Amino acid sequence: MQPAQMESVRISFQIVESNADTFADLFYARLFALAPEARELFTHDIAEQKHKLLATLRTIIGGLDEMELMLPGLLDLGRRHTAFGVEAHHYAVVGTALVWALEVTLGENYAPEVESAWQSLYAAVARAMQGEARVASASEPCGRANDAEAEDGSRLTF
Repeated sequence: MQPAQMESVRISFQIVESNADTFADLFYARLFALAPEARELFTHDIAEQKHKLLATLRTIIGGLDEMELMLPGLLDLGRRHTAFGVEAHHYAVVGTALVWALEVTLGENYAPEVESAWQSLYAAVARAMQGEARVASASEPCGRANDAEAEDGSRLTF
């Protein structure tokens, strides 16, 4: 990402954080409207998932200047999502839901350069996660991936 894009993401995320509950509600409502089957991937409290979404975004945005240092964590996140049952097509749906929730939450602060910056960030994150997801998927025994859960019993982080 270019420095101007990173700054655009940081500034817009400050606004998102001040409206965190609304943003998370919008994101998951849009995600489930676009991909109703994705709802079954979230077997635990959706309120907890909303907090995890925001925590994940905070971590990613906090590491924008050192994305290469975040790569191992993103690879692991992709591996875990594959084990939870996330498929390749879900990444595009998540990206669409994310950008839409940003647009609605940011309102008049949403601009083409903000959209472009977030799309660039999400594309980089999704590529990293999917790269590992493809490797994990190829190495998982059939049927095992859908039974996986995180240590805290939740199924998805993002």
